[in-house]
Amino acid sequence: MSEQWHEVGDRVFVRRHESYDLNVGLVVGDGHCLVLDTRETARRASDLVAAIRRITPDPWTVVNSHAHFDHYFGNAMFVPAEIWAHARAAEEIEKDGEAVRDRVAAGREPEAADVEIVAPTTPSPTGRPSTSAAGPCTCATSAGGTPTTTSSCTSPTLE
Repeated sequence: MSEQWHEVGDRVFVRRHESYDLNVGLVVGDGHCLVLDTRETARRASDLVAAIRRITPDPWTVVNSHAHFDHYFGNAMFVPAEIWAHARAAEEIEKDGEAVRDRVAAGREPEAADVEIVAPTTPSPTGRPSTSAAGPCTCATSAGGTPTTTSSCTSPTLE
C-alpha cells in the first residue's frame, strides 16, 4: 500500500486512506502505543499492523472511534490487545457487527465476508479519556480543525 504516516505532533501520527475516506491514528508512548481505528478488512488491517511496526515495536491498545465498520472490522488483527470504545459503540458492534459485516460483504466490500467481528473489550460509559500507568505519551488535540500537540500525559484510557 502507498499510504504514508504523517507526524502531526511529537510521536502523534495520522495515516490517510482513500478507501472510505478514512484516517487512522497512532500515538507512540514510552513502551506502549495507542492505535485509533483498525480499517475495514483483515488484509487492510494487516497492512496497518505492518505500517505501525515500521514506526514502533511496542505493544498497543486500540480505540474504536465509533461503530462504523471501516473503523472496527480490523480489530481481530490486533488481538490480544485491549480494544476500547464508548459504551454505546461497543454495544452496537457487539449487537450488530455480524449483520453489518454480512451487508458490507454483499455490497461493495466482498472481502469483508472473512472478517472476524471483535467487539471492544473495554467499553467506556463516558467516552472521556483519563490516564493509566501504561507509559507517557504526547496527546494530540484539534484546535480549529488543525492537529496540535499538548503537554505530555500518561497513556490515555477511557473512564
